[in-house]
Amino acid sequence: MAPKPQTRTDSPYELLKSHGNVPHLNLACAAALGQDLIEELARLYFETYQGGFPYLFHQPSFLDNVRDGSIPLILLYGVMGLSARFSTHPSLRATNPWERGMPYAKEAERLLDLHTVSLTTIQACMLLALNFVNQGESNTECVYFAIAARMALLLDLPNAPANTRLEQEINLRVWWSIVTTDTWSSASLCLPRAIKPQDNISLPVDEWTFAQMSRDQPSIPNSLVDHPSHSALAHLVELNKLLYEIHRLNAMVVDDHLSDAEARHSTESLSSSLQRWASCLPPQLQYTDANMARWTTDGICNIYAALHINYNHAGQLLFYRFLHTSEGVQDGYIAAKVCANQCKQHAAILCDLIYNARERHGVDLRYSLLGHVLVIASTAQIHSLLFSVDEGEISRAKLRLERNFETITRLHTYWPNVSASFSRLAAFHSACLKGRQTSFRLDRWMLRFMLQFSQPIDEKEEDMIAETEGLKPFDQLRYLLER
Repeated sequence: MAPKPQTRTDSPYELLKSHGNVPHLNLACAAALGQDLIEELARLYFETYQGGFPYLFHQPSFLDNVRDGSIPLILLYGVMGLSARFSTHPSLRATNPWERGMPYAKEAERLLDLHTVSLTTIQACMLLALNFVNQGESNTECVYFAIAARMALLLDLPNAPANTRLEQEINLRVWWSIVTTDTWSSASLCLPRAIKPQDNISLPVDEWTFAQMSRDQPSIPNSLVDHPSHSALAHLVELNKLLYEIHRLNAMVVDDHLSDAEARHSTESLSSSLQRWASCLPPQLQYTDANMARWTTDGICNIYAALHINYNHAGQLLFYRFLHTSEGVQDGYIAAKVCANQCKQHAAILCDLIYNARERHGVDLRYSLLGHVLVIASTAQIHSLLFSVDEGEISRAKLRLERNFETITRLHTYWPNVSASFSRLAAFHSACLKGRQTSFRLDRWMLRFMLQFSQPIDEKEEDMIAETEGLKPFDQLRYLLER
């Protein structure tokens, strides 16, 4: 009998300390790879990218591994592909930020060994997915996420044997990173989720405990791992479940799966769930200026900010369709106006949070998905410009639109896929010019506008919708309707 292939062992990828030259990188990148640049790019990854999900690494041990050369090159290159755009290193200044990371990402892709089913391969696939979606290659992103998800299932990652408590916690965080990132990715392409969340899997520990974990702390039985209340990531996991249900509700409304009464009931139920989620946050996770200052001082404000950005984004998506139904309603249908105002309130808080983080706390949030959530928030400001009679509200909406444009422009300096955010905002503006009374209607075009964050969108042509709807790729809407 032939020997069974060893698919579950983590055969080490080539390590930094055993790596001499870099023949597959272009000459400029290879020459720049001194230890100072390597350490700078590793540090920049944690400062600019690892906030919220995906959360793939333990920062202290990762940076230690970079310094002593024991980091697998595939992970180092994947990280550098994302962070190189933010570097001020002299060797990279002459290169367009969009182009700096791709040689490293391509080298990581070359090193990928799909015969090695391991945590390292899963992390590498996640990094490659992020690198390529930020270049506008959403299909490539989807494939790498799917590989990561399958390998995580093969290894039963959240329950996989672990030698240390740190390894155990990293397994959990990578697992939940796949689940939560998949909610955004699968909805964007209207594909089935790769992994459905399970309530019997432990949640991540709080950020301070995780940061202080040592390599020699022994693992504990999975049954003894707590479900923590003070972890921002744990609360993001719970919020992500609600976000998926909001996606489903909007899809069912668009596909005429619900009566008006059923849609109202589902909206009220999800609204109550969102309020309950927010009220259950412990004091140190509530959105206050003092809390933001504390998380900033501890160097982990990106996670805290992502928690509240995602919460307000979920809120603006839940109530977004009421922007249309509230236009010109009579006093007898006051509920639509209340829900529309809730959408605007969530959008306003989301915008102000981003400004506050940068201007008062020095936290410049620079991940590319921010461009998408700001576009949705900006359209809520456009609604105020078109329909509000309150001069104060109109003035605030104008100011937020200007500041959002500045923020998206700044993001565009680093991320090619933020071009899609500009084109989507332009398409929405064009729709408003053609028919402001119908521009906020939740139809299939609007659902694509809300979900497909990494792709441009065609302009909305009212007279073509009926005859071409069946030909659009978003006809895979049925997948969003699945449990």
